[in-house]
Amino acid sequence: MRHYFLYGVAIVVATVIAFYLHVWLVNTIDPYVSKIMSQGHYMITSPRNSMYITAIAGVTSLITIGSVLLLFLLIEPKLPRTSPILQGALLAILILLIDGQLIRQPLMNWLIGNPPLVVLLELSKVWIPRFAMCILLTSIVRWRRLVSAGAL
Repeated sequence: MRHYFLYGVAIVVATVIAFYLHVWLVNTIDPYVSKIMSQGHYMITSPRNSMYITAIAGVTSLITIGSVLLLFLLIEPKLPRTSPILQGALLAILILLIDGQLIRQPLMNWLIGNPPLVVLLELSKVWIPRFAMCILLTSIVRWRRLVSAGAL
């Protein structure tokens, strides 16, 4: 029962970190992207969301990250027994592939004519939080297993 509590903590911590990274990246990158895009025929607006919308986004992130943890627990026996950082990176790549954010979205953005820098900046808002979330989750699972085995 104790490991369920730690999994719950892992989901909450990873959600908070990924959510705040995402929000920070959106607030940092969107004005720059808007400036770049305004030189062409595109305009990106980034209105400030209400606390209600932000709260709903944060709470529903728990579902996403809980699902990622479940996926990791299911596939972990098939992953290389290396560092949790490598396992987290592999998990993030899998998640990005499933979500279409690793190949499909960059390709489509390039095909419709978005500037490469804009494509990279937009994708960083997805990639960085996913990698952080996955590395954190795999590290917490590894730590819990070491503690349970009496290795720490």
